[in-house]
Amino acid sequence: MNFNNTLTKHLEAMSNKQFETFMSTVCADRITLIMPNGTLISKYEDFYELHKQWFSDSDWSIDYTILNTIESSGLSSALLSIDYKDLDENGKPVSMTYYLNLMFEEIQNEWLLIHDQNTIYKK
Repeated sequence: MNFNNTLTKHLEAMSNKQFETFMSTVCADRITLIMPNGTLISKYEDFYELHKQWFSDSDWSIDYTILNTIESSGLSSALLSIDYKDLDENGKPVSMTYYLNLMFEEIQNEWLLIHDQNTIYKK
């Protein structure tokens, strides 16, 4: 599978809340996640649990626009604009717009996510 196919698989799995498919695109040996609030997650187990809980929540939705991609022989990245909608603990709608920067590495002929960075911006 090439980079673009993997990116599409990753993003569609996220949008459709397909946890196992999403995780199949993530490098278990090394993953870095930077949350919108600056929290750093660098253990696969923590990344896994956070996304397992997130995907099990049925009241969020996400729309994205790919702003650009950079492809090379071993590392490739995608920069996206994200429009995220959710409900808070009181059922009140909340939304957030942010940049999502994804970096994938080709490992044994498979493209896997190694870096996921989220940065909030205002429209």
